[in-house]
Amino acid sequence: MALMPLSKMDDIHFLPRSFLSRTEELEFQTKTTSKTRKNYLAGRFVGQYLLNKHSPNNFHQSIINNNAGAPEIWSNQTKVNTTISLSHSNDWVAAIINSNGQPVGIDIEKFKVRASMFEMALFLAHEQERDWVTQNGQNAMWFYQYWTAKEALAKAYQKPLTSMKDYSFFSQLNVAKSESQRWVDNNGTHVQHFKLPCTSYIGAWAIQHG
Repeated sequence: MALMPLSKMDDIHFLPRSFLSRTEELEFQTKTTSKTRKNYLAGRFVGQYLLNKHSPNNFHQSIINNNAGAPEIWSNQTKVNTTISLSHSNDWVAAIINSNGQPVGIDIEKFKVRASMFEMALFLAHEQERDWVTQNGQNAMWFYQYWTAKEALAKAYQKPLTSMKDYSFFSQLNVAKSESQRWVDNNGTHVQHFKLPCTSYIGAWAIQHG
């Protein structure tokens, strides 16, 4: 996993073609605002950093979105057996890869109290989670752990966020006393939370085993 503030992109003076493949550059050109362009470049930059770190001998790898909008890794027109997930929130971008090819997802969110936290959590709740959500859903830290966990699952499964009410966490924790917790859903997918030091960002990554 790797994290980077978007402000770092202001320090990168290369043109997009310097670290994007031809296909990535064409995809980049479809972005019409400075924000979406910066997000795209930052995601690919951090993703390439992870790929180069863990597979230094593999060249010409591209991170291309599939028809569902999920990023995939390709090399010489062949899909690589390494999975990747990206997330953006305000000033930060996060990336994670899994060289074993198992589904992986990541989500990062800026921590802020929302008036609709309980309703948002309840909207994603499996029927087995509803009492759990009712008890904890107005606690801001708990809400962001729950929300990022569901977002990370959605990315790992490559399914809409609204479908995550079909997946329940059977390791149902009480109100979090720590920013770092591990949950497991009813498919055995593990979710690990993290918090950026000295920031108001919290996130989660999910990996599906076996």
